Amino acid sequence: ANFPSKAQAEAIAEQLARIGYNSLRFHHFDQIILDRNAGNSVTFDPAKLDLLDYFFAECKKRGIYITIDLYATRETVPGEIPEIPGKLTMQAYKGAVQVLDSARRNWEQFTANLLNHVNPHTGLAWKDDPALYLVCLLNEGNLYLTWNTRPELKAAVQEKFEKWLADQPTQPADEQQRSIAFNHFLTGMQ
Repeated sequence: ANFPSKAQAEAIAEQLARIGYNSLRFHHFDQIILDRNAGNSVTFDPAKLDLLDYFFAECKKRGIYITIDLYATRETVPGEIPEIPGKLTMQAYKGAVQVLDSARRNWEQFTANLLNHVNPHTGLAWKDDPALYLVCLLNEGNLYLTWNTRPELKAAVQEKFEKWLADQPTQPADEQQRSIAFNHFLTGMQ
């Protein structure tokens, strides 16, 4: 749905405007837009990017503003996040990007590639286009639900928690207090 042909993009944007929509979310595009031959998860397929750019421009022409997520479903390529072998699936990535520097750098590179890219159909970088009015940094990225999705990630979070806990002015007296402290820690990290 995010990559219609140019004729379809024009028709969809026109229909949405006539119905009265003034906002459209490009959602779950981050996995599909990738160049499968690039060997990484931050390089875009030029043809798909052009279709998305064109759809964006057609919506903008009709007063439809765009909202996106900078991460929704994109899976990494093995080796991109060295602390975790293999590729990271959606839930593991959502935790890793908040905990591991390598995952954060991967997210930052994808974000820079997208937002600094100049849309040839509008003449503006996405980051400079007022039609891009809302950006969600991490779709459904609740660290409380994702911190333990991989053993390597769980160990990294637990290590950070122990360092954080050691710096606190008081220490938990029992497991219940430790659990409460851990929840405060996760909330603070997020």
